[in-house]
Amino acid sequence: MTTALDYQAIDVDNHYCEPLDAFTRHLDRKFRRRGVQIVRDGKRHTAIIGDRVNRFIPNPTFDPIIVPGSLDLMFRGQVPEGVDPATDLVQPGGGGVISSSTAKAEATGCGAAW
Repeated sequence: MTTALDYQAIDVDNHYCEPLDAFTRHLDRKFRRRGVQIVRDGKRHTAIIGDRVNRFIPNPTFDPIIVPGSLDLMFRGQVPEGVDPATDLVQPGGGGVISSSTAKAEATGCGAAW
């Protein structure tokens, strides 16, 4: 069954990669130690929450970041021959990158993507 809508769908399954100070920039100073802190140790960045190291996000800089849509191919076992997902399916990222929302909205006919 197809239902005609008088509006376009909105795709909200995109991911925003926060800048490193996203959790502390506007936080009252008295709460900063209890909030999310990103600490740099040489080349590695680590998230600390409430004085405990948190490794849930292994790369809080989001740089590099995986190419949008590439996990779909990996889960389906359809990674093209000769492609190494660890190196070939990543792109420069960093704080504030929205993974191809506009292109995705245009390609799917959605009214917007977020």
